[in-house]
Amino acid sequence: MSGYDDKELKQKAFDAVKNGRALLCSTAGDHAPVNAMTIGWGFWGTVWNKDVFLAYVRPGRHTFQNLKIWPRFSVNLFFDDRYKNWFQVCGNESFRDKDKITDLGIPLKRGPQSIPFIEKADLVLLCRIIAVQGLDAGSLPEDVESRFYRGEDYHHLFYGEIIRVSGGSRDLL
Repeated sequence: MSGYDDKELKQKAFDAVKNGRALLCSTAGDHAPVNAMTIGWGFWGTVWNKDVFLAYVRPGRHTFQNLKIWPRFSVNLFFDDRYKNWFQVCGNESFRDKDKITDLGIPLKRGPQSIPFIEKADLVLLCRIIAVQGLDAGSLPEDVESRFYRGEDYHHLFYGEIIRVSGGSRDLL
């Protein structure tokens, strides 16, 4: 797969993640319910000569279990706050307690390999997990450790090889 390099879109994607306007969609299988989780950390770049998105997910999240069971996900990026309620609910409530997708009326589709994604996203990255790496206690700078972890629930990095990039109604890769 050739790399996708549109600096303007990548900057918009970076801004969406940084500002909490990105939803990671996962599921436990082809026909299982879909979950959405707001993400505020991520990396879109090149690892092992592959286009990847690195998603940071804590083991305590329902999404973590989905990703371990079914190694595919989508990153759904929004360039403005028109779905602010989605970002708030998907960032603060667990799928264990409520079906956020149904309750919020989020319109879903399935892409290649049955990867769920949000129809109304400005940009969608469809990913296949190629590696998982857990962060280790004591391996982080003290300011990061004390601010984000306090010795527990360290993120795992899910390396998602990007198999499709879509913007609006067209495929970009």
